[in-house]
Amino acid sequence: MTPVASTADLPAALRDDGFVVLRGVVPRATVDGVLARVEHAVEDHVRYLLGDGVIRDPCPDLPVERRLAAVYAQTDSVRPRKWYRCLFSEALHALVTAPRLLEALQALLGPDVVFNGDEQLVTKLPGCPRTAFPWHQDSQYYGRDAAEARVLTVWVPLVEAGLRNGCLEVIPGSHRWGLLPWSRDEHLNVRIPFDVTSRADPVALPMAPGDAVVLTHRTLHASGLNRSATVRWSVDLGYSAPGGVTSPAQRDAERALHRALLGNGRAPLWVVRDGVPAPESWADWQARRDGHGAPVWEA
Repeated sequence: MTPVASTADLPAALRDDGFVVLRGVVPRATVDGVLARVEHAVEDHVRYLLGDGVIRDPCPDLPVERRLAAVYAQTDSVRPRKWYRCLFSEALHALVTAPRLLEALQALLGPDVVFNGDEQLVTKLPGCPRTAFPWHQDSQYYGRDAAEARVLTVWVPLVEAGLRNGCLEVIPGSHRWGLLPWSRDEHLNVRIPFDVTSRADPVALPMAPGDAVVLTHRTLHASGLNRSATVRWSVDLGYSAPGGVTSPAQRDAERALHRALLGNGRAPLWVVRDGVPAPESWADWQARRDGHGAPVWEA
């Protein structure tokens, strides 16, 4: 891996490795604000389970790192993995527009940066194979028509993420392998029909709250089983650039990407316009996402 000493080194590191790790780019207060929003989302979900008679004890006194695990210990119901539209709030705005994160993204994408409005809250429950993710490229989830789109994924842990609870793993250089063949399994996970680790060695990325990792849309990554007693919460954010389209194929891919996002009820949101470093306000976001829909827990 290429060591990243400064923002100026980020483009070369991303080009060489397909990912860059950003240490301490999200303020702790911002992480805590998102975690408070997670607690709110968990409360809503627990009420839903109570209303359906799936559980009896809502475990209201447990912290956010333990509550969902204790709740689902009461039932054999399918565990949720990804939560959509649960974080839309001023706390999410603060995360997406964190100044040091945006500074890094401008170094990677150019002065104009777009947040794609596709935030995903990811829950990795203790001992639950459904909440482990096999090796995949994000382009495989966006679809073949969007394969040439310029999009970066930013993965942000909300709690300590280490080897025991299933931190992110990547294969350096795998973004140069092209779009790999895949199919979907019974959990709707992407499955690649060969062992990608036979081509290159994976690297584990232990991270702390406040850190982030930026991945290209073709960088192979995965996260294993959570072998701890607590829930590992993280957030996936998608960013792209409105400029820099170099071919008709890339332009068509950008359109396909935005169609896919809009089709899932997500609205692309401008973060930085015309190179001006001040992002849109939370009030602007509310106006853009008015009527964005109810939260969804992916089963």
